[in-house]
Amino acid sequence: MEEKTVYMCMSTDIIHGGHIKIINNAKKLGKLIIGVLSDEAVSSYKRFPIVPFEERKILYENIDGVYEVVEQKKLSYKENLEKYKPDYVVHGDDWIYRISKTN
Repeated sequence: MEEKTVYMCMSTDIIHGGHIKIINNAKKLGKLIIGVLSDEAVSSYKRFPIVPFEERKILYENIDGVYEVVEQKKLSYKENLEKYKPDYVVHGDDWIYRISKTN
C-alpha cells in the first residue's frame, strides 16, 4: 500500500511546542511535505521575517519525520498543491482568529 502524502505550510521565525505538536500530528498521516513561505509571501501579510527563508527552511529540514521542505512563494497554497498533489492538507487554527488575504 502506497503511503499518503501530507502538505502543510509554515511561516514562523521561532518554532515552539505548538508547531512541533501539529507537525507530529501531520506526519502520522503520511509523508510530510512542509511548504515554507518565502520572505516576500510572509511580508505581504505581516512583518518581514526575522529569520530569512533559507534558515527557516533548514529549521524544518532538521525536524524528525519531515519528508521534504519546499518553498511556497505565495500565501495561496494553489501552486504547491497542484505540484505535489498531497492526499491531506494540514493547517493550524490561527486562521480562525484572523482573516488572511491569499491573493
